[in-house]
Amino acid sequence: SDSSTMLPLDTIPALLKQEAKDDPRLGLVRTVFTIHNAAHQGTFPVSTLADVGLHHAAAAHMEFYGQVSWLKAGIIDSDRVTTVSPTYAHEIVTPVGGANMDGVLRAHAKGLVGILNGIDPGVWNPSTDPHIISRYDVVDPLPKARCKTALQKALGLPVRPDTPVLGMVARLDTQKGIDL
Repeated sequence: SDSSTMLPLDTIPALLKQEAKDDPRLGLVRTVFTIHNAAHQGTFPVSTLADVGLHHAAAAHMEFYGQVSWLKAGIIDSDRVTTVSPTYAHEIVTPVGGANMDGVLRAHAKGLVGILNGIDPGVWNPSTDPHIISRYDVVDPLPKARCKTALQKALGLPVRPDTPVLGMVARLDTQKGIDL
């Protein structure tokens, strides 16, 4: 579909509540909203409500510093709110980590819970991983050097034990430490 007709996923809980007035079956639908980054709030002019099919009356609870916030709508209109980790769930309800959304989260995110995303240490465990050149662990880290050498060779890098090899899977964002 044309991207101009795609709905922000944050609006789905609000749309469900609005449409449930006409179709009571929609009132039975429950929603879980996951916050990946509270700083990315999806704030837009109030006029965008019509673009996604929301009535202007919805603006009252979505209002955020003179605009509407899809993040705020997702928090208020969802039945449950989760984050990408337990630590992040604690951070975003503080003024430092909440990106001005901490008050909304404290007031409306009943049962806010962080569900750790990332690797499964049962699968991605260098002491049991059959796909790496040499297994290692915290007790015997020396075989890790063989893995580094194999990686340097596979990537066409100079094989140098004194050169650090760093890997990072993240957005290019200062929040993720990219400026470091």
